[in-house]
Parts: sequence; structure tokens; C-alpha cells
Amino acid sequence: MWREHFGRTALRVEIEPIEEGPFEACVTSRILPGLHLLEGGLSAARLTRTRELISDGNDDLYLLVNRTGSVSISARDRVVLLREGDGLLRSGDEVTVFERRTYGGSLALRIPRSILSSLIVDVDGATMRTIPRESGALKLLESYMKALIDEQALTAPGLQHLVASHVSDLAALTLGATRDAKSTARARGVPAARLRAAKTYIIENSHRRDLSIGMVAAHLGVTPRYLQRLRAMARPSRHGC
Repeated sequence: MWREHFGRTALRVEIEPIEEGPFEACVTSRILPGLHLLEGGLSAARLTRTRELISDGNDDLYLLVNRTGSVSISARDRVVLLREGDGLLRSGDEVTVFERRTYGGSLALRIPRSILSSLIVDVDGATMRTIPRESGALKLLESYMKALIDEQALTAPGLQHLVASHVSDLAALTLGATRDAKSTARARGVPAARLRAAKTYIIENSHRRDLSIGMVAAHLGVTPRYLQRLRAMARPSRHGC
């Protein structure tokens, strides 16, 4: 059932367990305007985007963030091994093999080529290249994507379009944004993601008596004054705008 429905129909890949024992898989999906976010865990398995399957004409781009375990990705006569926290961009129109030897989890972003191509300098050059886990933009994108997948209140179309633009901003920064896209991201996507990360940190640490704006700012790698400006920007005006 997993192979036929989720593998061939939803992901458009062949799924093959590579070890004896129970097969485990769990996926949470959130669709936003122009984007598809996925969070999942998978036991030892091989996922292949075969020549037969790439005939569907899908050339969307997929940004994968490996959260736990390790995964090898093969395409373009190249094999890339992702550590925990590393990322990678791949193209849906290329034969690709993903392989996990142990259970692991990941986040994935599916974005149309037409959108991403207008935001980054070199799509082809960014594909099948390791994005190191030390990348600040990747960390910000990962935390924002995770928060959006967990969010239950994203029902208003206007809000969905807004957060989709934030995700696109952060993806562009992660992969090498054009000058205009970088400027837009720093004014729009980055502040939104940092404010969301601050709120998440406050909720997770609300039991601490020493919790302060300085502690939150230090966790985010920003100054307390910058964090205060973000809070001020997020407050609605008296007219509710």
C-alpha cells in the first residue's frame, strides 16, 4: 500500500526496503500556494526516481534537509552523503536514488522551477551540492518549515500566501539569492522566521525563571534590540492593519 499509493502516486518514486525487519514510515504534509512541505521518518530503504517515473514531466525542485540519521543521494553521476542537519537541492526531472541504512527523519520542500529560478543566481550550479548544516540560512529555513508543518491555524488564503513567500525567501538565501531576492528576503522572510523561532523558544522554555529577552536573542544569534524591533513590527496597528 505504501509503495503503490504514497510512493508511486504521491512522491512518484519506487520504494524498496533494504534490510530484513519491519518497515516503518511516517509523513506529515502541508500544501501552501506554490509550495509543498513534507516532514517524515523512514526505516532503512531505497527510494528511486526512475527513468520511467521522470517521464511524467515534473521538473520541480526539491530542497531536502536531513534531520536525523544519514542519507546518501545519487544523481548526475555523483553521490552525496548528508549528515544530520545537512541539506541538498535536487531536480525532479533527473534519475535520483535516495538510500538510508538506518531509520532517519527529514524535511523537504517542493517548489516549482519557475519560482526558484527567478530567485537564485544559478539553479543548475546549486543542484546536488551539499548545503552544510552550519549554514545560518538553512537553519532558519528548517526551523520555519518545521513550525509551519506543526501550525494548525494556517487556513486563511492571505496568510498562506504570506508564509509561502517567506519560505521562498529563505530557500533563495540558502541556495544563493539574486541581489533583489536577497534584499526582499532580509526585509520579509528573515524577520518572519526569526520572530517565529523566538516564539517557539519562549514557549519551549516558559518554565525557566531566568528566561529573558537577552536569552532569547542569544539563542537566535541576534541582539536584544533587534528582537525588540521584530516584536514592534509584529504588533497590529490601532486600525488592525
